[in-house]
Amino acid sequence: MKAVKIKLVTSLVCILVVLAAVPMMGLTTAAQDTKTGIMIDFGYWDVTWTEMEFPSGMDGNEALE
Repeated sequence: MKAVKIKLVTSLVCILVVLAAVPMMGLTTAAQDTKTGIMIDFGYWDVTWTEMEFPSGMDGNEALE
């Protein structure tokens, strides 16, 4: 009988932990950055971001030229 009570109490504790954790979950979506531009990596963690609008058909290589 004691084993049945231990399993029942353990199951209830597990259910309570799950129910307590549900409100703590982040249910929002991350903000999306809609900026366009080009990132240039010069090596050794030296990175530069330049905001720019790309005309139609232009890619990053053409922007560097």
